[in-house]
Amino acid sequence: MYLTANPNDLGTECYNPYDARYRIDRLLMYDKHRGGMGLAAAAVHLYPLLLRQAYARVAECDCPYAKGCPSCVQHLDCRNYNAVLCKAGAEVVLRHVLRQEREGARARGQPWPEGWYGQSQETHRKCTEGC
Repeated sequence: MYLTANPNDLGTECYNPYDARYRIDRLLMYDKHRGGMGLAAAAVHLYPLLLRQAYARVAECDCPYAKGCPSCVQHLDCRNYNAVLCKAGAEVVLRHVLRQEREGARARGQPWPEGWYGQSQETHRKCTEGC
């Protein structure tokens, strides 16, 4: 959305329900190339905007599927076949992460970007009221 990259440049963690290792709950994005290309580091400054766009993508997608679709929550590179996805759950998690991030920014005296960022007015209202 905001970085010039292709799917081979950036990766995300795909949850594996059969993995025995303990991992904290997180949203993870990383450079796929050895040594990195600086894309994940560039995205840090865009984090509030990326969260809001992700929330808008999930909330505004009109697919009828509980597990979502490739346009909202499914990841085509997921080696676990998107086995544990839930579109409604993704919307709830993103809304709460947005609220926590905004409250944290305000507590630190940092600005939090306002505006639509491509969201419909209804999605913006739901996000700002729920966040």
